[in-house]
Order: sequence, then structure tokens, then C-alpha cells
Amino acid sequence: MKQNKTYYVILTSILILTFAIRLLGINQPFNEDELHWAHSATVRDWFGTVTFNTPLSIYFLNAFTAIFGVSVETIRLTFVIISIATIIVTAIFAKQQCGERTALFAALLLAINPLHVLASLQAAYEGSVLTLFFVTTLLFLSRNKTSLTSIAFGLAILSKSSALFIIPPIIFAYLFMIHRKFIESLKQTTIITLIASLPFIIFFALPSIILQSPALINSIVKLFSPQAASSIGIVSLIIQYGYALMWLGPIFTFLPLLAWTTKKKHQIHFIAVITTILFYFILTRNTTPPIERYWMILLPSLAIISAQQI
Repeated sequence: MKQNKTYYVILTSILILTFAIRLLGINQPFNEDELHWAHSATVRDWFGTVTFNTPLSIYFLNAFTAIFGVSVETIRLTFVIISIATIIVTAIFAKQQCGERTALFAALLLAINPLHVLASLQAAYEGSVLTLFFVTTLLFLSRNKTSLTSIAFGLAILSKSSALFIIPPIIFAYLFMIHRKFIESLKQTTIITLIASLPFIIFFALPSIILQSPALINSIVKLFSPQAASSIGIVSLIIQYGYALMWLGPIFTFLPLLAWTTKKKHQIHFIAVITTILFYFILTRNTTPPIERYWMILLPSLAIISAQQI
């Protein structure tokens, strides 16, 4: 009981530190993209007709600002709170897999990671919400909770439509690694994906069609713009990888490499990291920086892997 109490005291202290660090940047002026999201909150744009994005971030933003008012601080605070929730889920995941010590280190690494600090303050992207439900999907998948995995996956799709392309390969690869049954793994992945797609259809696709909003087309088609087909696009991708490695820092870059020898223990995390990187590099043709979306969703898994090595 005493050890449990100490664990929760330390975890609470880490969460307070997380909030304090992000509080330093809470009142930074909006950039151009963030001004669109501020306008979305002001006019209560529940269906993405202003920002042209999948709606879950908009739901959180509008609900929070409806209670506390629309300002730079309240808009940024919405995503800071979601990022803190991500750290809590990550700690739960790490504790389940590796114990309390690893859970605390994983939470601390996320709290002070420059990329997580930067991305969790962004008020114009879906990175924070997507990361929360991405790691929650992995947590329930590792616990073999099919229904809860489908729900978390569905919320991830509502956070960012690209989750519909990233998560199914992760689910299939993990199930196949565990059960070694191709057809059964494919069948279960298909069922989970179909169930998870229902909220996306009901709460985003249909409203977009009815309201004639370009959000649906924008959120999917822009992933496959032709820019990366050019040599400039490829160079841009390479530069982004270097940029992302810089923001990840040496801990999240080198410790996972050391952990590769014990990858079986972190199987689901390595699958998630490798699949996400391959998705961005091979499938998506969007050459804009993926810092706040694609790279941010790697952080919980990298934190857990790295924490185990400390």
C-alpha cells in the first residue's frame, strides 16, 4: 500500500510538472492556422465547415471554450489537458507492461520531451487528440479488449482520418504476431475496423455531405497530394526525418535502438512505431511537416520503450 501511495504521489508531481512547463507557452500569440481554429471556436463550428478537419478536436475545443470562454489561453489549454490525459494513459500502459518504475519514467520523459511540449501547445492541429486515442487503442489491443479497441480506434479516426490507414496494419501485425493465424487475424482486424468506422461515417462523413462541407474530401485526399512524387518532395521528406529526429532527442532516438534486442516485450510499440513511419514515408504524399501529427503519436510508445532501458 505504501509503495502504491508513493507511486501516485510521484505521478501526480510529474503531471503538475507537465502542466507547469506547458503553462510557460500558454499565452503565445496564434499563428495564421491557429486563427482559423480560434474563429471555429468563436462561431461554434461543430462540423468542420471553417477548419475543414475531422471533428473530435473541434468537439473538445468548442465544449471547453463554451464553458471557459474563447481566448488564446483557453484554446491552448484544451489541448494541453488532452496531452496530460495522454501521459496518464501512457503511465497506465507502462505500468501494465513493465511496472511502476517504468511507468513513472515514461511519464517523466513525455513531460519534458521538447516535441511533446511543442505539439501539445499547438491549437491548429489534431495531434494531441489523435495521440491520446492512438495510445488508448494500443492499450486495449494489448489487453485483448476487442470492443474497447474498436471504440478507441473509432475516436482516433474522428481525431484524424489518417488513423483509418495507420491503425489497421498495426492491429493485424500485432494479432498475427501473437496468434500466428493469418486468416483469423485478418478477420478480427476487419471487424474492428468496420465497427470503428461507424462513428466516422455518422458524425463526420454524413454531416459533411449534408452540409456540403469540403472537410471530408480535404481530410482524406490531401494525404495523397502529388507533391512527394517529385525529387523536391522526396528531399523534403528526408529533411523532415532529420528535423523530427532532432525534436525527438537522443533519448527517444537511441534508447529504442538499444531495446531492439528485447523487442518481444515491447512488440506492440515497435509495430506501432515502424508502421507509422512506413505509412508516412511510403503511402502519404503530403510533404508538409508531420511534427504535430505523425511524429507525436509515436511518443507514448517511444517513452515506454525508452523508460524500460533506464
